[in-house]
Amino acid sequence: MKGMTRWLLFGLAVVAIVGAMTRRSSAWENQDLQATLTAAKTKPILAVFGTSWCHYCKQLDEETLSDSDVKAALQNWEVVKVDAESTEGRKMAEKYGVSGFPTLVFLKPNGDVVQAASGFVPKEVFLPALGKIYTKAKH
Repeated sequence: MKGMTRWLLFGLAVVAIVGAMTRRSSAWENQDLQATLTAAKTKPILAVFGTSWCHYCKQLDEETLSDSDVKAALQNWEVVKVDAESTEGRKMAEKYGVSGFPTLVFLKPNGDVVQAASGFVPKEVFLPALGKIYTKAKH
């Protein structure tokens, strides 16, 4: 009985680890930045460049961009996640000078760059900066 309990606990641990790895290793979304640029009329655009293997991209997605306060603040933005390893993503990354991941590129509705930032940004830093950048992006 004791050996069976040990194997059962081992099996549950394996299932938990595999489940966590599966959730974390999901492919980085690849949304069409060019289509967003074409369709954007009045909203500024936040292009988030990342890759599926990038730890800080996942951290940014899970801790900052998924936060309810951040989501509410981003209602005034068109948000596009770009897989920087896709064919189109590489072209867009080159166009905007992206060399590290994650990189956030804040754009005016016409596509002009307002500001760019590389690396993980915690919500406590992201939210105040977003308000200032939004003012610049609207003009």
